Amino acid sequence: MASPSFRGLPASFWRLWLATLVNRLGGFVVPFLSLYLGAERQVAASTTGVVVACFGVGSMLAGPFGGALADRVGRKVTVVLGMGLSAVAMMALTQPTSPVGLAVACFFLGVATELPRPATSALVADLVPEADRPRAYGALYWAANLGFAAAGLLAGLVSSVSFFVLFAVDAATCLACAAIVALGVPETRGAAARASRPFSVSDLARPFRDPAFVRFFAASLAVALVFFQFHVAMPLDMRAHGVTTSEYGVLVALNGVLVVTLQPLAPRLFGRMSNGAALATAAVLNGAGFGLLGLVDGFWGYTVAIATFTLGEVLMAPVNPTVVASLAPPSLRATYQGAYLLSYSIASAASPVVGGALLSSVGGPVLWGGCFVLGLVGAALHLAAVGSRQRNAAPVVA
Repeated sequence: MASPSFRGLPASFWRLWLATLVNRLGGFVVPFLSLYLGAERQVAASTTGVVVACFGVGSMLAGPFGGALADRVGRKVTVVLGMGLSAVAMMALTQPTSPVGLAVACFFLGVATELPRPATSALVADLVPEADRPRAYGALYWAANLGFAAAGLLAGLVSSVSFFVLFAVDAATCLACAAIVALGVPETRGAAARASRPFSVSDLARPFRDPAFVRFFAASLAVALVFFQFHVAMPLDMRAHGVTTSEYGVLVALNGVLVVTLQPLAPRLFGRMSNGAALATAAVLNGAGFGLLGLVDGFWGYTVAIATFTLGEVLMAPVNPTVVASLAPPSLRATYQGAYLLSYSIASAASPVVGGALLSSVGGPVLWGGCFVLGLVGAALHLAAVGSRQRNAAPVVA
């Protein structure tokens, strides 16, 4: 199971890793959601956009609340609850209902899908010693991408049978993930957290009253705003420059292949870098990769650009949650992770709108040049904040 770079991590972590892999192997529904609504449910294109947007709204709200829930009720409870609700919401989408009903089901699917993520990140910080956390988060990210890559191939086969089977298999993997966590992963929310005061809505804002976290959040948001151009602006610009559908499929697959190939090697390649230097380097690579899209033309040029920002993705993926874990008080680890995930939710909602508008109004060179500048801004913010990131390092395991 473990790459040489991942050896020595606790057995309980590997059970969490396996649960993540199983869940992502069945990650069919979200990528096929628009196709399902249009082809199977005959929902109009304009209405489909609104329905899918409800999924994003649910995801955005769930991160902070999932973190608070994991800190107050328990990590395992939150993961199991989220996976169980995901299975229910997926099956609800298969039932005959109105567009309003579909929108409601999509909203709750977004909530349920995102709810366990802060708890999972907090579990890693609780289970794994501080020095090993970058390797552990890297291994978890590797499992997610490995499962997602395989899910894309499996989804094509399953959807040819029926969309109901597609949803049912995804729901089954959610329940399998919940079972692995429930039976194989210890609860790590300690006695101090259990004895703390009752949950308050103000707890959700606690990370944003932490100046060190706010600086980190601003840097992460800047980088994420660049990275999420991957979903809308990049394919639109590539198509305008003559990239065919088959070539685009290969280029997108390249991102996944490089992540799966390079992530196990990341600790060896970048293990001597400080967290601040690693994140600053990742921000520069991210900005440079998207910046290259304004300079290159043709399949091989785009290959270089994608390889560049993918290297930044591989570098920052394990370091971001590691830094959040070091910033958070042990009793608020999941709350901080949920607040950090909000930066990605904001970027995933804003980047397609802003990128598409800039692409159509001022053109690709301006958009991609702006991405390069924003990457440099993110790097500068990470370097400026690096001195405030080392505290609360000791993991707490029940």
